[in-house]
Amino acid sequence: MYQKGELVRSLRGRDKDGLLAIVDEEENAVWLADGKRRRLGSPKRKNKRHIQPAGTVLPVTAMTTDRALRRAIRQLAECGTAREKSAPDT
Repeated sequence: MYQKGELVRSLRGRDKDGLLAIVDEEENAVWLADGKRRRLGSPKRKNKRHIQPAGTVLPVTAMTTDRALRRAIRQLAECGTAREKSAPDT
């Protein structure tokens, strides 16, 4: 269902509303990293019911180091924020 490098938003827990990338997938859980609080070397295990797909898959190069992962997530978060600000209120 999910793939490695896919960005998801956390719905529950201390990392609620944060963007994280999927590192690995199990039957009922995924392993997530953001490059800062959760490094690629020690990803966070999270129940699949507690995440929501963000609709973006990171390139393989963004998943090589924690620094590259942080940069990719930051760039995508800034683009999303800019789009939200420019969208008219209805």
